[in-house]
Amino acid sequence: MGIMETRDENFFESLAATRQSLARRFKFIQKLGIDDHVWEDLEEALITSDIGFDLTEELIKICREKIQREHFKDRESIVELVKSVLLDLSSVRPRIPKQGYPEIIFMVGVNGSGKTTTIAKLADKRKNEGAKVMLIAADTFRAAAVEQLRYWSELLGVDIVYNSNSNDPASVVYDGIQSALARDIDLVIIDTAGRLQTQTNLMNELNKIRSVIDRNSKEAMIDCLLVVDATTGQNGMSQAEKFIEAASVDAIIVTKIDGSSKGGIALAIQNRFDIPVRYLGVGETEHDLLDFDHQMFIDALFD
Repeated sequence: MGIMETRDENFFESLAATRQSLARRFKFIQKLGIDDHVWEDLEEALITSDIGFDLTEELIKICREKIQREHFKDRESIVELVKSVLLDLSSVRPRIPKQGYPEIIFMVGVNGSGKTTTIAKLADKRKNEGAKVMLIAADTFRAAAVEQLRYWSELLGVDIVYNSNSNDPASVVYDGIQSALARDIDLVIIDTAGRLQTQTNLMNELNKIRSVIDRNSKEAMIDCLLVVDATTGQNGMSQAEKFIEAASVDAIIVTKIDGSSKGGIALAIQNRFDIPVRYLGVGETEHDLLDFDHQMFIDALFD
């Protein structure tokens, strides 16, 4: 089996729950025609899949107008139209590739989103591509988070910087960056807290960490990746909004998408925030991370 076939199959399997939810409602589109009830059912199907109310409303409006103008009624044409319009509406602006060395990935997201496991998946992926990887355990407010990251570093055979005696994540990040620069590390992945006593405290802490990163790694390529749990649906959108306001997010990783019928959240995020989804988390092992392919994702939803 070739690489592209494997990716197709992975996408197909990871979106099974969302696809089945859509398919149950898509069967109403018959060759005999399409009426207002069909659009209501389609709207419900898309919103239930967490494609989002605003994106769904715009999609339905465009599709209805085009169908009325062009008078096509067969199911295949209608589904292809929905896919085409959805692709267009949920596309993001092309981003200029970043440059610099080393590469520093600053991971943010709420506790329980799968952030630490996603760090392990990303570390494994990049190590297998030949990068020398270091982890920095800057979620100093949860001892369990540090221990979990230590476990993954040992399992994957990658370096880690942590300080069990420090409650200052910014100082741990500083030490980690200095160590990475001294040891010629290619990729640094920084774990951060997902919850503190208040939202303001959390965002202030993230800003402090980002300042330390920027001040001490001026030649680096710095990316802030936000981890969003697909199973949280619209709560995930609300979480994303808060982190995007505070952390200058460059891209999104959507986790647990294989266990959710709400996979459409990946498209809703791109549509609402104009920030690209970069990866999908599709399982519990360190290998279960897919590069996000927008066209393939939509094809897998409606196959």
